[in-house]
Amino acid sequence: MNSKIIEIKKNKTKILSIMEVICFNGFYLGLQGFIMLSLAMYFHVSIFFISILIVLPTAGQCLQLFTNIVKRVLKTRRKTLLVMGTLSRISIIFLPIAIYFDYRNPYIFIFVVSIYSLFSPFVGSVWMIIMMEIINKEERGSYFGKRNFFSSMSVGLYMLLYGYLLDISNQRQGYFLLTLAMAIFSLFTLVLFFYHYVPEIENENEVKLSFKEVLKDKNFMVYLRYVSIWVFTWEFIKPSFEYYRVKILGANPVFLSQVGAITSVLLMTMYMIYGKASDRYGNRRVLEIGAKLTIIYVLCYIFMTPDNYKPMILIIGILEGVAFAAINICFFNLLLEVSKTPADVYIALYVIINGIVALFAGILSGIFATFFSANYIMIFGEKFYLIKIIFIIGLFLRIFSIYQLSKIEVFYKQINYRNVILKSPKYIRDGLGNVIRTREDKKIEKNKIAFTQSRKKSIM
Repeated sequence: MNSKIIEIKKNKTKILSIMEVICFNGFYLGLQGFIMLSLAMYFHVSIFFISILIVLPTAGQCLQLFTNIVKRVLKTRRKTLLVMGTLSRISIIFLPIAIYFDYRNPYIFIFVVSIYSLFSPFVGSVWMIIMMEIINKEERGSYFGKRNFFSSMSVGLYMLLYGYLLDISNQRQGYFLLTLAMAIFSLFTLVLFFYHYVPEIENENEVKLSFKEVLKDKNFMVYLRYVSIWVFTWEFIKPSFEYYRVKILGANPVFLSQVGAITSVLLMTMYMIYGKASDRYGNRRVLEIGAKLTIIYVLCYIFMTPDNYKPMILIIGILEGVAFAAINICFFNLLLEVSKTPADVYIALYVIINGIVALFAGILSGIFATFFSANYIMIFGEKFYLIKIIFIIGLFLRIFSIYQLSKIEVFYKQINYRNVILKSPKYIRDGLGNVIRTREDKKIEKNKIAFTQSRKKSIM
């Protein structure tokens, strides 16, 4: 195929990928966070199964172990993308149908999430390989920064819309409209997949990839160890976060959606900054910034009470925007950076480990949450909810994961924060220049003043 035609198709796919993530968020948001928790409770799903269902989309990634078998059956990457995409997305349609007929059986919701989690990993695997071949290494940071910008913008809008739908007095009507929107957006993603350019390689099914060779890659194994700890920590505490603020504290869905919109605005802004920063300073450097900020994120949940939960959730929303923008960009980019060509086996091993770890974390979280639930003890006259023990465990694991991150050998350039400020737009310099200043700057300024005063005295 002509190189110019290929380049045109690649550029078209870059645009389609941004449109696809906007539609993807339209239905996937309903399978995350407080929205999923609200839907699960509407279908009378127990807290144990809720903990598992929240992590199931991630846990299902371990099924990518069978990606080569699926590709062998379907022959090409394109067929794999379209067939697996159809099977995973079509399940969402059952949700509005069930609500329309007022069939609130928990197994309906479990079935939908399970089917999606069963087939979507194969979509994700193919998509990652496609984007790795389409997006040049030099522009990955900036491209995914732009893509995530539009992704966050859509999440903010969906968050507001879905929050208000969940708060409609006619609960059935609100949940029906929410799930109907999810179903429509899921179908839109299929249409966009159809127009994606999918690079194929000759004799794709004959390519032999050895897990043994990858396991000998010491740097990749360090990265994999970091990912395992991070994913376990996040999937272990995430269900309890949502249960604590929605079920125990009774946070209003409209309020949560408004905070989510603020988070999305911050994400949009930070994606553009972190995208360029990752290209300049390295993915690990930027990822470390985001990971360290999540320590404060977890601490907010530990110190959250029924009296202060609103300002705490607002602080968490701000931290989430600043921290997870770095994490969302650099987590995937770092995988691509430590992976060698061909990357299929690296990506496959990454998602398999992710899936196994997430599933184990979800089961363990479900057991803990079922045991603790809304139980509490009195400490100095204040209620200490036992579910916070999960948060404390997660805090120490998160700190340990940051230590593992520092051991990964990749492009790494120390950030000179002073230069970053000096090279930033004027309004940022004016706002931060008086706050963030080095001792050397202060000494220079002090010496200038002293010199001026001495000159005046000498003249007199």
